[in-house]
Amino acid sequence: MESFLYDFPKHISEGYRRGKASATKPLARPPKGILFCGIGGSGISGRILAHVLRPSLSLPFHTISSPPLPSWVDENTLCIASTYSGNTEETLALTREARERKALLLLLSQGGTLEREKHEEDVFVLLPGGLQPRFALGYMVGGLLGAFEGLFPGLSFARDLEEAGKYLEEIIPTYASPAGSPYRIARDIAGTIPVFVGIEHSTDFAAWRFKTQCNENAKHVAFASILPEAMHNEIVGFAHPKTLPLSFVFLHDPEEPRFCTTMARAYLRHVAKRGCKTAEVWAQGTKPVCRALSLVAFGDWLSMHLARIQAEDPGRIPAITHFKQFFRKLECTFEGGEKI
Repeated sequence: MESFLYDFPKHISEGYRRGKASATKPLARPPKGILFCGIGGSGISGRILAHVLRPSLSLPFHTISSPPLPSWVDENTLCIASTYSGNTEETLALTREARERKALLLLLSQGGTLEREKHEEDVFVLLPGGLQPRFALGYMVGGLLGAFEGLFPGLSFARDLEEAGKYLEEIIPTYASPAGSPYRIARDIAGTIPVFVGIEHSTDFAAWRFKTQCNENAKHVAFASILPEAMHNEIVGFAHPKTLPLSFVFLHDPEEPRFCTTMARAYLRHVAKRGCKTAEVWAQGTKPVCRALSLVAFGDWLSMHLARIQAEDPGRIPAITHFKQFFRKLECTFEGGEKI
């Protein structure tokens, strides 16, 4: 599992190459909106893509994880379907519904049912196999950025990815080391329930990635919280129970509004006064792609260190495996859910 994290920059580069090779011409018609369909380890790439594109894309961009499709999806919508295995029921159901509505389709997987059901007019990015979805994130993010360059000629991510690749190559050995910040924070939050606090439109995607990586890799309870929403409700909810062992990790971007930075610091002081452990992590880089991926790499290594501290195998996900087998046994799908 750690070897996949070391190879994260290579995965991004290879995904980018595959995406560019798959989308060799602009879309047949200009879309009026974009909908990303994906869940779990395959879904986080959509959150990152939305974050990276927000400053430069003039179209509405939405993400969804399960059916039904929004009513506004039609032939003028670009629907992106991301399922690493190619067999995720939620994503397949969304893709089939989007096809019925004649939406433009961009598909990413390493094969499976999604590849078998693709049509000639679809843009299909074939990803390398042999990984678990959460460890294939570099391929998926790179593949999406490469494909978007071909579909939207005004976009270019080559320099952004060059900066990200150089930074990650340099910093990953530090992230992997017991002397690095990811290990220190993992050691501090072990034995607590960590809350990863992101800022809307800045680091909200990273808070979710930190949470899910701790869940799957370290088998550790964790939650994600988003500012400024948390300041309007969550902040008053720490009176009961009094002994809940919470810790808080605040995720920042240098480009976030100063108002939000001040808010996060106020929140940090508030929970620190209640005896909670706290930490701050700042994105690194001059461009959105590098800053986003620097946070992803930090959180991935934090979760891996937490798994080591707790003697957990990051590759095993027995609960997810069990429930997938359970649903298959019941022949339970979005097309045939009545069989339950």
